[in-house]
Amino acid sequence: MALVDMKLLLARAANLAPLPDAARRALELSREPDTTPSDIVAAVKTDPVTTARILKLANSAVYGRAEPVGSIEEAGVQLGVQKLVDLVLTTVASRWFETAPMSASERQAAWQRASASAAAASILARLHGQASPERAYTAALLADFGALVMTTEWLEERETLMELLAQGARPDEAERAVLGVDHATLGALVLARYSVPPALVDAVRHHHHPREARYEPALVWTVYLGHQVAETLLVQKTGQAPIGHAETLQFDAEELAELGLDLASVVGLEELLARELGHAS
Repeated sequence: MALVDMKLLLARAANLAPLPDAARRALELSREPDTTPSDIVAAVKTDPVTTARILKLANSAVYGRAEPVGSIEEAGVQLGVQKLVDLVLTTVASRWFETAPMSASERQAAWQRASASAAAASILARLHGQASPERAYTAALLADFGALVMTTEWLEERETLMELLAQGARPDEAERAVLGVDHATLGALVLARYSVPPALVDAVRHHHHPREARYEPALVWTVYLGHQVAETLLVQKTGQAPIGHAETLQFDAEELAELGLDLASVVGLEELLARELGHAS
């Protein structure tokens, strides 16, 4: 089977997930060293939908604020540039999932996996303290963006992918064999074009292979382990394990040690995640 042309691949991915002008400007500003929170706020305020979603998220359990944030200006003062940018990306990602060209049940399943991974990564970041919980949430939410594109755009290739997975191939190996690129690399390439901060792009690119992380290894390990926790919880909830995923959670002590954690420190993590997701629903 001929591999998909990379330029076409990226163009179709960008068409599936367009970046709102306000978000694009905020991301461009975030790369300038003298940018202030007020600059980001000014860019975001041009999009009322994004502004409203940012305020809602800023007051959610993810950010754990003791006092509610009443305005986008107040959010800028309290959160700073990095957290504001992470909020912008999180709101944009949620819109991508909502508008993905798939059935309602498929959209719900995709969002459920992404949001569970994000919540798990945030919890882990709070446990080990080596990465921002808010940034971990955003990175995990974006991690499988490339998979969302592949699921919705390459229907003809999906059958071949499933056959390879059933034969025991790893998901990233099967994707590269059929398309010439895996979902993590595809997602990272598109996000880099959107001027997403390099640390987040790196987390998306290496979230299945955290030892290859270049920018913030603790962030990438957090996303990687959070994904494992979320997948296990969803398997327990649905009774169905995706091909290539284990049915039970078995942490590797050496992997936990990358974040200064041990097996005892993560006891009850699945139950904590289940409660957090229950409060959010």
